Amino acid sequence: MQNQTTVQNRHQPHLRPLLRLLAEMIGVGVPFSLYFPTRGAVADRATEAFLHGGRLVDVERSLGIFREAQIQAALLPLPGIIDLFNFIYFWGHFPLILAIALPLYLWRRPVYTFLRNSLMASGELGLLIYVADSASRIDCLKQVDCAAHIWSRH
Repeated sequence: MQNQTTVQNRHQPHLRPLLRLLAEMIGVGVPFSLYFPTRGAVADRATEAFLHGGRLVDVERSLGIFREAQIQAALLPLPGIIDLFNFIYFWGHFPLILAIALPLYLWRRPVYTFLRNSLMASGELGLLIYVADSASRIDCLKQVDCAAHIWSRH
């Protein structure tokens, strides 16, 4: 029996890191994959979103930090601007996360684990709030919900 265990340990240690990586990819990939269905699930709650967006704008105005209307007024007339910023967000943001996560996963596992857990917790909280309040950034000022723009085309 002991000889069989020794043989198994000698021939299977290479599987452990691969299994751990696979489990990690599933553990991160499944919650990430919930974003688009969640986004689609609340897309028909535009009236609520307008109300929540209006309240958010009121708060930003009271703090003197509301600038979205001016920014959108300047940028939206530019052809393809929504697609450009969505492209930058997806192809700049996610590859950057991966480029940082992979070395941390390989060489600084405790730092990776802390950052992964923080990112997952904030993402889960954001999804819960989004579903509960449907607080997307569209409001009565005719601002554009860029995610809805892209979602409606696919």
